[in-house]
Amino acid sequence: MTPKTIRLTETGRLTITWDDGSVCEYPLAVLRRNCPCAACLADAQTRSASFIPLYTRDALTLDTVEPVGHYALQFRWKDGHATGIYTYAALRDLCPASGATAA
Repeated sequence: MTPKTIRLTETGRLTITWDDGSVCEYPLAVLRRNCPCAACLADAQTRSASFIPLYTRDALTLDTVEPVGHYALQFRWKDGHATGIYTYAALRDLCPASGATAA
């Protein structure tokens, strides 16, 4: 499974059309909250379950989306954060339409 198209909507969501025809529309806050980089994962493990991180507007604004090989995407956020590599499998798991919990 690989993305056929990737686009940022006017409503601030990232839409990926996959090669199997499915379409996933991701709220940017969901993508940022689920950043797979080591720093974000460590932060998520140390905070309490009731803690909800607050992000600035820049932290929730995408600058670029770049492919990483043939298996992932790397997002560069306007606040400079760019170390998370989102595998295609992880993105499919986050897809709100897949029935997975995206929040």
